[in-house]
Amino acid sequence: MRELEEQLARAKLLASITQHIRESLDFDEILTTAVTEVRQVLQADRVLIFHLTSQGSGVVIKESVLPEYPVTKEMLFLDECFPEQCYEYYCQGRPRIVLDVCKDEWADCLAEFMEQVGVKTKIVAPIVQMDDDNLPKVWGLLIVHSCAYYRQWQSSDAELVQHISDQLAIALKQADLYSQLQTSETHLRNAFETAVNGMAMLTLSGHFMQVNPALCQLLGYSKSELLQFAVQDLIQPEELDQHHNHIQDLIADRTLSLQIESELRHKSGKTRWAICSVSVVRDPEGEPLYFVVQVQDINERHALEQLKSEFISSVSHELRTPLTSIRGSLGLLASGVLDHQPEKHKRLIEIAAIESERLVRLVDDLLDLERLQSQQVTLHPEWFSAMSLIQQVVENLRPTADSNNVHLDIEPTSVQVWADSDRIIQVLINLVSNAIKFSPSGSTVRLSVQSQNDEELLQSSDKQQDVLEPARSIAISPYSQVVFQVTDQGRGIPADQLELIFDRFQQVNKSDSRDQAGVGLGLAICKNIVQQHGGLIWAESKVGQGSTFYFTLPVP
Repeated sequence: MRELEEQLARAKLLASITQHIRESLDFDEILTTAVTEVRQVLQADRVLIFHLTSQGSGVVIKESVLPEYPVTKEMLFLDECFPEQCYEYYCQGRPRIVLDVCKDEWADCLAEFMEQVGVKTKIVAPIVQMDDDNLPKVWGLLIVHSCAYYRQWQSSDAELVQHISDQLAIALKQADLYSQLQTSETHLRNAFETAVNGMAMLTLSGHFMQVNPALCQLLGYSKSELLQFAVQDLIQPEELDQHHNHIQDLIADRTLSLQIESELRHKSGKTRWAICSVSVVRDPEGEPLYFVVQVQDINERHALEQLKSEFISSVSHELRTPLTSIRGSLGLLASGVLDHQPEKHKRLIEIAAIESERLVRLVDDLLDLERLQSQQVTLHPEWFSAMSLIQQVVENLRPTADSNNVHLDIEPTSVQVWADSDRIIQVLINLVSNAIKFSPSGSTVRLSVQSQNDEELLQSSDKQQDVLEPARSIAISPYSQVVFQVTDQGRGIPADQLELIFDRFQQVNKSDSRDQAGVGLGLAICKNIVQQHGGLIWAESKVGQGSTFYFTLPVP
């Protein structure tokens, strides 16, 4: 009857530990349960788990011992304490019963230690794993001690301990796999959360399951807000209809991934262009579970492409106009139709010459603007008198002003300027030329220069400075700026165009610009020159009363 009870207790112990291993991934908890319950069922004085490290040493990592005996846990053993023959024996997964530890031929080095901790007999069962080469290796030992007396262990005792060691080996493998899985999930989660591009997980119906911070920043929504949406709420309906068949091919596994260029709705109500790369995650049977989407922001690239397209269109138009005139004039001349009409012959040559000059100016302006924007122009600043500079400009443009019956007026000044004089003259010639072109006959264009501190400058330039910020290549003095003004009495500029006129190919009042109209690059060049000096440029105007163009140069 007693033997039957012991068998039932041992079977219950093995079942308990096996169940623990299946239900728990906490290896430390499993080891604690194992040593405690083995000691209780076998009525042993001590049960411990001895782990062999990769350096050849060993340490007791888990122990259950009666209070009257020493604790060996965390004692370090610098040698394996058993010969190679013993290790090979353990690699076979076979337990050992040692009826007298002092006579253990495979553990002579432990005899003194066994005496210190009071061990008389023991059972040793190896915990065996397979290494990377699929060869058995001893991870550790499950050891049962009898300290009170020389106990006659039975083979059934050793078999039970070995069965539990085998279960511990399974638990160890299971814990390793779980640890690897956790590490992998952590890496994936970190990659998801820290990705530069937006990332999301979507249900098959298109609802957001998970989003990363980059996507929230891209679209302007918080994480909780996005998780309330479906992707259909953010994509234009026509795009969904356009890509419906491709999405169905993705779900049906007829294609591995899908790349869509989409216009996504931002929280502000605006839209942002993005490339959405979509793939499907499937279960082991191949059934689709959810979508993984990577979102790359291409809004700036799309804007640049659009700007490039508009630029090419504008350049093509501006080039075509003078070329058409030149080709028409030369064609008539070449045909000989006007050989006997010298006046018309001369006029066609004049038209061809004028349009050729216009074409050259266009190409020169384009090249100049490109060099300025790409920082290929090196400034050579020096101190010079602002008065002498504006006098040069006035002398240069006086014939043009006289021919248009426009008076040029200079306000005297003693201000000194630190700048590249050639480039500042280029700016002033552009501004004064425009003022002359758009001024009515008999009116006056005034030029002035003065010093102002930053507070006065902010008041005078109002909010235009927020639009045309200076380049930071030159340090701006906190004390003063030199402000240039060119004022005309022309028709003025509508308020909604005051910012646009500094962009490429933007013109105002083309119908009133006489025959000297440019192509809308002059103010864009002025803007770049002033910004490279670290200054600001803006305009103020009232329709019907005239305009004033301002630009500043910092005092270093």
